[in-house]
Amino acid sequence: MHAERDESIERRNFLKGSGVAIAAAASIVPLSVRAVAPDPIPVDGDTVPGPKMRQRSPLAPIRASMDRVIFLESCLRPFRPQGPRIELEKVGTKSIIHNYGHGGSGWSLSWGSGRQATRLAKQAGARQIAVIGAGAIGLTTAVVAQRAGFKVRIYTKDMIPNVRSARATGVWSPSARIVALEHATPAFRKLWEEMARYSYAQYNALLGVPGNPVEWIDTYKMSDTPFAKGASLYTHAPYPNEPEYPHLEEEHTPDLMSAMQELTKEQHPFPVDYVRRMNTMMFNIPAHAQGLLQDFLARGGEVVIREFESPKEFQELPEKTIIHSTGYAAKALLGDNSMVPVRGQTAKMIPQPEVDYAISYDSQNFYTVPRRDGMIVQEWSPGDYGNEKEVAYIESTRASVDKLAKMMAAMSGKS
Repeated sequence: MHAERDESIERRNFLKGSGVAIAAAASIVPLSVRAVAPDPIPVDGDTVPGPKMRQRSPLAPIRASMDRVIFLESCLRPFRPQGPRIELEKVGTKSIIHNYGHGGSGWSLSWGSGRQATRLAKQAGARQIAVIGAGAIGLTTAVVAQRAGFKVRIYTKDMIPNVRSARATGVWSPSARIVALEHATPAFRKLWEEMARYSYAQYNALLGVPGNPVEWIDTYKMSDTPFAKGASLYTHAPYPNEPEYPHLEEEHTPDLMSAMQELTKEQHPFPVDYVRRMNTMMFNIPAHAQGLLQDFLARGGEVVIREFESPKEFQELPEKTIIHSTGYAAKALLGDNSMVPVRGQTAKMIPQPEVDYAISYDSQNFYTVPRRDGMIVQEWSPGDYGNEKEVAYIESTRASVDKLAKMMAAMSGKS
């Protein structure tokens, strides 16, 4: 599955000479139409015409070659089959509020999850809060708690960008490996919906903020075979040994899901038989994380660099209420063996501001996201679930970049 020999990502020269040339890379590939609404709806015996499909700008080609790759990394998603742990625990003189285990939904649910943890802190009668961890959940929770009137201090081993959640792809995915179907109880579904709706509103409130922490883009989901009726638009099917996941978005927040259009071959430039288009909320993670940190510090927040080797050390903190948000590190710190690592790998190519769309091609195991800090190329494989190796494999990225380059070349020939 991976190259037998791991090449060091520290050596910059691995990028040279391994690229795949793209024919007519500077050409613009046209796309005919974009759907914005379903069919007209009959009203009182008459028909109200729905919005017409409008023309969208042509698609700029992605310049896919290994000599444009500027960063390569892997991370571990902190998945708990029973769902994230968000609960209050009394330990000694402290109230410990756990807030970890969000799988592939950490950034997406961070606001709603942080609000839930803050509610538990209020129940504990806290005025001052310690937040342990400064990743997506910890940093966002700290800001939410400040907004609720708490004085907050963050204790963390690492800061952005040296945390796992900084390596995420950065798209709205509130149901990605968040819970196994067998554990999706009515109580959990209610909590999930509340967290998802609150987070969705908070992210949309960041549109237009300097630095563009949040943007909406088009995503083209591709398949070599017809799409299954009712299949999830946002996630691929689970691999062997993975649990089955509930379709939470379709079942509980369909009003938040973007309209999806099946495209004919005349309506897209891709050399693929089956293509869907939808809108996707994208997080420019460096800008968003920096904005959260600036907000936290501006409200009087403090950051203490500290590593905890045992939860017994929580008792040493001056704060009586502690929100523990260490993500996958909770497995070793707390001995929480319910945590399942789900390995992810991303490469970052030189940014292309002219590219405003994403590609999701499940059967080819790659996904692109046009973030401001770089063109993200994510790849996955059946061996990712339960894989605790945080190793980036250059050959995997090279294969994905090669597939993308060939697609772009074929698009140029089709235009």
